[in-house]
Amino acid sequence: MVNKLFALASVTALAGLVSAVGVAGCSETVVENPVTPDSGTDGGKVKGDAAPPDDDDDTDEPLCYKEDPVDVSEVPYKAGNVVPGACKSTIEKTIKDFIDNNKQGTWDDLKAEISSKESAACASCVFSKDTDAKWAPIVQVESGAASINVGGCIGVVSKSDACGEAAFKWDLCLNAVCKDCEQGSTCGQDAQGTACKAASEEFGKECGNNAQSYLNACGNLFKAIAVQCSGEPDAGDGN
Repeated sequence: MVNKLFALASVTALAGLVSAVGVAGCSETVVENPVTPDSGTDGGKVKGDAAPPDDDDDTDEPLCYKEDPVDVSEVPYKAGNVVPGACKSTIEKTIKDFIDNNKQGTWDDLKAEISSKESAACASCVFSKDTDAKWAPIVQVESGAASINVGGCIGVVSKSDACGEAAFKWDLCLNAVCKDCEQGSTCGQDAQGTACKAASEEFGKECGNNAQSYLNACGNLFKAIAVQCSGEPDAGDGN
């Protein structure tokens, strides 16, 4: 049975934003090889920072995710919006300081803080609605919930909307599948050969041998903001 995802999902809670700015729910994501069906390696899986399995433990623990295939092909996607110079280099500190002091804050509260401390133009570049013609690094749905948009940044860096879309859907699939797993689990790696196999293969096909460099350039929210809103791809270390 194939489970279908039809809409943008909220994959990152505001309270955990700083610790979850990496793609696929992992702060350090590495592509060993392009994720293609015939890559000749272990599926071109993405590895997080999970510890190796304990060979002395013969007990098979239940998986924290379901291996049933997930179809993200019909999830809508919009190309990344780019407004060079909309945000200054202080945007990263503004976001981190707000979250440190407002654990129960909402995405709307953060947007207002950016508008006040940085500028309305910066807030408008960092945030967009899912109904907008193009998407920002943070995309809000009608309920006010939001997702980090990795694909938009990758589309800009790769100069390929198809690569950006494939990266977005790959990331969305892994986040949806691994949402109940703890940080450090191997879900982000393993799901690429099971539940998110199709999305992983599409990502590899559209982004090719440069997939890792694109992830390095866009692998967290602050890098995405730098690419799309600051015109400074190296701004922000995301730590």
